[in-house]
Amino acid sequence: MFQMTLFYASLMLSLVSCKKDDLDYRTKYTGNFKFTIVEEFWLLGQPTQYDTSTFTGTIRLYSIEDEENDIDENEFHYNIIDDEKRITITFTKNKIITPEITDDGTFMLIQAHHYFHECGIVDANSIEFSVTNLGGLGGSWNYYVSGKRK
Repeated sequence: MFQMTLFYASLMLSLVSCKKDDLDYRTKYTGNFKFTIVEEFWLLGQPTQYDTSTFTGTIRLYSIEDEENDIDENEFHYNIIDDEKRITITFTKNKIITPEITDDGTFMLIQAHHYFHECGIVDANSIEFSVTNLGGLGGSWNYYVSGKRK
């Protein structure tokens, strides 16, 4: 009886003393970043235009309120998005994306009628992604973005 009590006491002690890791895997990718953005714009019958800019932005955990400011706010997605796996990236003034991200930093491909974004976190201190095919049949613009943690 004593051995059984000792066994259960040891088991309970080990269960209580085990540290549970409740940290959301997305938090390691959040913070302030210096983004370099190459914007490409084309219009049917016109030469393609390019503009390069920098912006100090953020990567943070997704909030449902971010949906109304997302570049693709009114787009129908062809794939299901899990809000518990999304982050919000503010990469230029008034422009955000809210990709689903895996624990290794890869973006889940988001595609809609006139919207795609792909790539993802290179490592904990840098990110590269593209947001392409914004627009319609007669013209479009694309963003090619790289960022470094500040």
